[in-house]
Amino acid sequence: MFIAAVYLVFAVILTNLTKAVPYHDRKHVGETVVLCATVQTAYQKNSNLVLELTDARELPQNFSKTDISSEIQNLSNTESHGVIAYISNEEGRVQRPKCGSTVVVSGKKALFERAENFGQFDMALYEQSKGKDYCIFDTNIIAEGKDHDPVKETLLIVRERVAKIYSGVFEEDEAGVLDAMVLGDRSSLPSDIKGLYQRSGVAHALSISGLHIGIIGYGIYKLLKKLRANKYIRTGVSVCVMLLYCVMTGSSLSAMRAFIMFALGLYADICARTYDMLSAMALSIMILLAAQPMKIYEAGFWLSYGAIAGAAVVYPHMRGFIKSGNKIVSSFLFSVSIFIFTFPITAYFFYQIPLYGVVLNLFVIPLLAPLLFCALITAVLGFIYIKTAFPFVIVCKIILKLTERGCALCERLPMGIVVTGKPELWKIALYYTGLFALIIFTPRLKGMRIRTGVNVAAAVVLIGLQCAHHDKSLKLVMLSVGQGQCIFIQSPDGKTCLYDCGSTSEKNIGEYRVEPFLKASGEAYIDCCIVSHTDEDHISGFSELIEDKSSDAIKIGTLIMPDIGNPDGIYLSLTQAAVKKGITVLRAGAGDEFKLGDIDIRCLNPEKKESYADKNTYSMVLELKYKKFSALLTGDVQDKGEENVTAALNGGYTVLQVAHHGSKNSTPDAFLNAAKPKIALISAGRNNRYKHPHAQTLERLSAYTENIYVTMDTGAISIKSDGEKLNISTFLQKEPGTSRIENKEDKDEKI
Repeated sequence: MFIAAVYLVFAVILTNLTKAVPYHDRKHVGETVVLCATVQTAYQKNSNLVLELTDARELPQNFSKTDISSEIQNLSNTESHGVIAYISNEEGRVQRPKCGSTVVVSGKKALFERAENFGQFDMALYEQSKGKDYCIFDTNIIAEGKDHDPVKETLLIVRERVAKIYSGVFEEDEAGVLDAMVLGDRSSLPSDIKGLYQRSGVAHALSISGLHIGIIGYGIYKLLKKLRANKYIRTGVSVCVMLLYCVMTGSSLSAMRAFIMFALGLYADICARTYDMLSAMALSIMILLAAQPMKIYEAGFWLSYGAIAGAAVVYPHMRGFIKSGNKIVSSFLFSVSIFIFTFPITAYFFYQIPLYGVVLNLFVIPLLAPLLFCALITAVLGFIYIKTAFPFVIVCKIILKLTERGCALCERLPMGIVVTGKPELWKIALYYTGLFALIIFTPRLKGMRIRTGVNVAAAVVLIGLQCAHHDKSLKLVMLSVGQGQCIFIQSPDGKTCLYDCGSTSEKNIGEYRVEPFLKASGEAYIDCCIVSHTDEDHISGFSELIEDKSSDAIKIGTLIMPDIGNPDGIYLSLTQAAVKKGITVLRAGAGDEFKLGDIDIRCLNPEKKESYADKNTYSMVLELKYKKFSALLTGDVQDKGEENVTAALNGGYTVLQVAHHGSKNSTPDAFLNAAKPKIALISAGRNNRYKHPHAQTLERLSAYTENIYVTMDTGAISIKSDGEKLNISTFLQKEPGTSRIENKEDKDEKI
């Protein structure tokens, strides 16, 4: 176990020094590329046929189609990549290439989305951990070789056939769950069902894991034992069948971990040795990371091994001071043990904890075995005569319905989801140090009450530490949301605000960018949301947050709208949706003053009750002040609105949010001379069609400050201040070759 721990630390250091940075070579991005690659697997997802390609190498655009073999031979020394290819196949007319075959394909190159904000899921890093560097769209198959992998191809045919059997006898949602649970294929799993399982703490039911190995692998082993097969035959057959099953289901990390530990268990039986779970876990870690070191970045890696460690280390400790022969009590302690060990891991990757998951698993886990058994029997009978599977189909439907009802019930209970925020690594290290100290030293304490009290008190302190995030400083973060804007503000006493939240270039920014940022920051409640104006690139995210009905939705206290005389339909529908959700709606105009905790806020635009022909003109402009710190938030203000604001400025602002994403006609010299900003923040999307920020605007800004930050270059821009000094940091390092004015990331300055 100690050797595995050292190896794990070494793997972390090695991957951070080598491949930790996601592939982002922008050469040929957006252009059509021609690739020669090997088909790893293929599957239908929505209207696309998806090919996972390995050893992909670029062919020249003028390659000879008549002599592809010689062209391919010339690629032996070129760099290879893992690629995902999307082929439009809505009508199902495209013939799937065989697994292991060599194909030549063409398509438009695109990079996987990198995380640009704290808390945002890093698709590029996730795909890199799976060996994929980029993807291509609008793919065409130019040629396919005759050779292929017959084993993998046969397994894929079986997988497709079983999926077809499930879709024929189950409802769409039920078939999607069984595809994920039995075949390891989540492509047909409805997002609402997936979210329901995740929020309820039973998402593990959708993964290939030790349960499958236990039912299938040990089932075959025991059957052969009853048939009096010798131990070598039954071990060999069981291991081979389970290896083929793992390959068929996609060779997921949890499946391979379970397979390796299963094989080691059978090997121990052959050698007449005692099976040690921790030793088997340690060896499987070394094997998996030796083959794929980037797996260390997957949440599944840590959760899979965390669950095993909880069962092997924490559970015996809890049974030591809570002695009970009751099976329900034992099951509860087992579930709690896994919860305790995986708590920091879950918080680190998902920023929230399903509080009732421990209890729900007491009912769900015992149902998974009969569900999986009946699903497997249904698949087998489907190959013979599907009508004979009717009793097993009914059992599957009942269990799936009970599981869904249980998840829905937990969602309705108060405090079902607890937002923890993303704990720092030093807190996680302290947590496990304290946990192992408890396991080692508390058994030496005399008296059951003392041992129980120490364990409970220490657990509360350690868990509470993971959820403590507030640092009592003013925080202003311009999130990276593509072509749009969203600014998060937090006062020193913890009050929170969103100024604008929208985008036209990125879909669902509320779900995929803003909400993860808030939860990673430990925020489940926003005191007020302020709308500068009702253009889509400033409100689309607000619509998402307000209309979200899930149990883990961000709660909003107040919505502040510009006080104008001619509100349009979008304005009215947003306010009506807020009122329906129980959110207080207020209106603000020039001259209004209010506070966000310790921050004083003054509204400079629009003129109250005035009618505006252009939305940008009535953008709500706010002046924020806290001690020596000041900020000017301008939305998309222009024309008359910008003139009114210019006349009201006091000058010497610490931070300026540059209006209208840095457009050519915004932020004129007269405005800048009145504002005199020290730091300029611009929110603009990469390769936007408006060419924001404009070179002339950047040139005007550079005459007043060298501290110009653009989200397309830096990702989210974070400013922290105690009112006397401030710290500026950016989420991303600037990529070489960008043409923005140079800026210095992560620095401290006096105001």
